[in-house]
Amino acid sequence: MNGGLTELAVPIYANGSRMVVSGYPALLPAPAQAFPPRAASARLDLATGHTLRSLLPAFFRAYASSDTVRPGALTASGRSMPGLGGSVRFAGIGRLRVAAAAGDIRRLTVTVIWKVGARPAPGQTALVAPPPELRMTYAMTVVRHSASWLVRSISASAIQPWPAP
Repeated sequence: MNGGLTELAVPIYANGSRMVVSGYPALLPAPAQAFPPRAASARLDLATGHTLRSLLPAFFRAYASSDTVRPGALTASGRSMPGLGGSVRFAGIGRLRVAAAAGDIRRLTVTVIWKVGARPAPGQTALVAPPPELRMTYAMTVVRHSASWLVRSISASAIQPWPAP
């Protein structure tokens, strides 16, 4: 607080996929700095990456716009997958990196470009300023299903495999 770093510790209780702030926050001395691991220079599956670049937008549109991505043409889990409930809108895929592997499962890292903020009102042609973009990087697992790929899991990516643009 006096020009140095301070940690704001927030107690979190987690049970499965549910979380709650379970107590009052506390100020603590800053922890030592950590450095995330660098991405391994693994071989890439360029063909699957090319295919996923055209398939993933449908998943991310559904993920952004609803509270739940229903199983079916987009997910492989056989059950619903939580979505973002309309808090953002899909704007595009930035970088996509698919690790080469044998079999029908691929792990990938993808940067998604989200639009945040309000849409133009009905009858209004555009907002005064374009909505800001937000870039988020995800770690995903996809599984081959017939001639297509389905999303098995999505999470935050701990490893950023490229320098920020």
